[in-house]
Amino acid sequence: DMCVGSSSPATAVGQDPHQSRARTSLIARARRADILVCTGASLEIGWLPQVLRQAANRNIADGQSGHFEATSFVTMLEVPTSLDRSQGDVHAPGNPHVQTNPNNIAIIARALAQRFAELDPANGEVYQARLADFLQRWETALLRWEAEAAPLHGVPVVTQHQSWVYLEDWLGLDRVAVLDSQAGVPPSTGQPADVV
Repeated sequence: DMCVGSSSPATAVGQDPHQSRARTSLIARARRADILVCTGASLEIGWLPQVLRQAANRNIADGQSGHFEATSFVTMLEVPTSLDRSQGDVHAPGNPHVQTNPNNIAIIARALAQRFAELDPANGEVYQARLADFLQRWETALLRWEAEAAPLHGVPVVTQHQSWVYLEDWLGLDRVAVLDSQAGVPPSTGQPADVV
């Protein structure tokens, strides 16, 4: 059996993945896992290395086939040309919030199905069939979303954090400001007024 931990992920919907913790239950699941699926690009750097170290599971160690980083399969945006701690919590590999462009989800789904098939060849056809079903439904939804979002092209937006760069790119939104100008550093009390 593949142990993916899908019934109890490390982060919950609406939770800031930067703020997750290396909980004992997460470490216990990591000890038994055949695959670890994470975003990558240093998004989980505050807790995932501790989980991997304490789980001591070679199958999911960095560089192993059971270690799947979604960002490895998509074109990264906002890759810094230089790193300076004064810029805040900048991710060296690029902006990790790739899930906000639904085209990236399809790319990642293909790569993940392939990885599952490599780890569990006896069920390779099942993974490919489920991928085909998912992609059909995803592409239908994607066409609907693009049609509904067409009027947003060129609309100026202000974001709280630079988490939406892939959505902005996909929809052609015009980001005019970011409230927390330094990644991972909450805006000062005067920052919103400066943005206005």
